Amino acid sequence: MRVQDLIEQLEELDPDARVLVVHQPSWPLQEEIAHTWTAADSEDCAGCVDNGWEDFAYSADAPIHDDGSEDFDHEFTKGDEDVAYLVLGGHPNDLSPYGPRQAFE
Repeated sequence: MRVQDLIEQLEELDPDARVLVVHQPSWPLQEEIAHTWTAADSEDCAGCVDNGWEDFAYSADAPIHDDGSEDFDHEFTKGDEDVAYLVLGGHPNDLSPYGPRQAFE
């Protein structure tokens, strides 16, 4: 699904309707959407994450990305900017955490 596909589907709905995400078909759970995110929103290096350094993803100006530094390891790279993520924010406090199984039919 692309952003435009999602927009088209949402345009068919009541603009005041609450939006939740239901996932895990065998035991459906529902969650609220906290926000959206793309790699363009990040200052971290995708190369650091790809190398298993999730806890140490360095910014573009870090010595690890400076080919003139003795600490140089790899070029700074952005993640896939062609992917938009809907970041979930947990189950709704006023509803059950379990979602409708019918959503997967």
